[in-house]
Amino acid sequence: MTIYPIFLDGKAEYLRDAGGDLSLLRIPLGTGNVLRHLHAMVSKTATGDPAVLPTFEVATGYAESLSEAASGIEGLSIITRLDELLDRCEPSDWLLLIDAAHLRPREYPTDVLKDALRDPRCVTHLLATDQGSERAEERVTLDSQGHVRRIQRYYAGVTSVGPHAVFCSMVSGAAARGAEITHIESLGALRKALAAQQIPSRDVVLEGGTIDVTHEHGLLSLSEELIRESASHNEKQSGLNGADNGVIVGSDCRIHPTARLFGPLILQDNVRVEARATVIGPALLGFGARVQQNATVAHSLLAARVTVPAGATVYRRVLSNSCTKPPRRKPSEIRRRMNLLRFAENAPGTASATRGFPALHALFKRVAETLVALVVLITLLPLFALAAIIIKLESRGPVFFSDPREGKDGRIFRCWKFRTMSADAQNRQRALYKDSLVDGPQFKLKQDPRITRFGHWLRITNIDELPQLINILLGEMSLIGPRPSPFRENQICVAWRQARLSVRPGITGLWQVCRHERSAGDFHQWIYYDTLYVRHLSYWLDLKILLATVLTCGGRWNVPISWILPNPRIRADQFTLVPTRMPILGKDASSRSPFNLTSKTSETACPSA
Repeated sequence: MTIYPIFLDGKAEYLRDAGGDLSLLRIPLGTGNVLRHLHAMVSKTATGDPAVLPTFEVATGYAESLSEAASGIEGLSIITRLDELLDRCEPSDWLLLIDAAHLRPREYPTDVLKDALRDPRCVTHLLATDQGSERAEERVTLDSQGHVRRIQRYYAGVTSVGPHAVFCSMVSGAAARGAEITHIESLGALRKALAAQQIPSRDVVLEGGTIDVTHEHGLLSLSEELIRESASHNEKQSGLNGADNGVIVGSDCRIHPTARLFGPLILQDNVRVEARATVIGPALLGFGARVQQNATVAHSLLAARVTVPAGATVYRRVLSNSCTKPPRRKPSEIRRRMNLLRFAENAPGTASATRGFPALHALFKRVAETLVALVVLITLLPLFALAAIIIKLESRGPVFFSDPREGKDGRIFRCWKFRTMSADAQNRQRALYKDSLVDGPQFKLKQDPRITRFGHWLRITNIDELPQLINILLGEMSLIGPRPSPFRENQICVAWRQARLSVRPGITGLWQVCRHERSAGDFHQWIYYDTLYVRHLSYWLDLKILLATVLTCGGRWNVPISWILPNPRIRADQFTLVPTRMPILGKDASSRSPFNLTSKTSETACPSA
């Protein structure tokens, strides 16, 4: 049995708009190109000679340029019809088809591909969502009178279920020949054709997604990730040498002494950077690229043999052919970036310390909190046992309550607490929403009928939160951080969600000890203090919050924000509460007095993260 890898080659609109004749497989990527990247990803799975199947009408010189791009890949052939390969395949052989339009930065899932070999009658398609950007869309539901009934936000990859891209298909030779498929426009079209002929298939949706490189921003996103990875590992592939400043230089490159290079950068073979030229990373200069005098290239990708003329500026572009004329002036973002890099160049010690601080802070915090959580858990074991016995004797149900919450980077984990409510509390919550005292996604009642008598005491003393020490030991939570919330609560504000999910959630935090408008509904303060915490993350901030938690008995009363952050970057008086009259869920908002967060200078949904 042989597994033949087949790479589907295509073209992208942004390459045609630039006037180039590049196909996707020949685009420079990392220290090589897309073809070498794909071959390296599947080399451990595929055993046969690779083949390229273009999905467009090839022009003269395509074979020669592809052979140049495939340097180092043995046995590569170009086929225009699938049956050209099937004619030399045995019925027991397999075809591993990979679409160059949807790429992954890491290896392809070999375990899933090996599982596909068990049944030659069934075709396996690997599907994934586009991970190039985090999208969120809002849908508004109106009643028959045109009043707003509901505003719901949907996040890509979480609650927005849309079409998935087929980036890899495993087809047996017998199934391909039986279906009599010769031409393939895309793997999605292949999937439909096989289904129409009633060929059994299974779809496997993979975590992590793919990046659609038919869009310019997608290719730049993938390129930047691989550039940073290569620079951090100081790779020495294909004759490339790593420099101390994160600039990887190929063979026979000429860089003028007055040229300024700010890594991470990859310069492939035969690159020329002339006098007073500036290249700002992450950026990739392909084979034979040339940056002439006083030109600037920032966060971009230059294809092979592309020339940037003197004085021109290329910013966040994929350039497949040479520029014709320089723009009149440089973008302000380029100038700002260059000023920052000059400052870093003049003060390398300060710059390196700033870059390394977040990782050092996270490591120190993780070790210290693990030790604290372990000591406290061992010390309070008798209290845990007593609370468990009383909870079990008072009401039916488990001792602990666990609920899915979003952790760092949106990873779902089980947050543990002592159960303080009746076992059916979750099912009764929706019916009680109309009596909630707070705004935003929170839910709180003055006298919640679901809370047990002992549960009320546990909440007053905050003992119900102690089992979250287990989450700290597992690395899912922290002592100090934003409150762990379910996805239902996090979806209200995009910028707030991105900020609070950039760190691990905590048992206590800035909002818990500084909030002071509970009676009015303080969702605006929740957003404000979470964002403020992420922006000012430091050892001293954590220590001050921990001390404030002890002094206020877990946030029973508030402390002024000036005690913890004397000079916060966002002033609380910049935001005011503005009552709205918008009908929400079929009920006039004035009856519940919800509020929108509004800036005094400009209307906004929430503070920027």
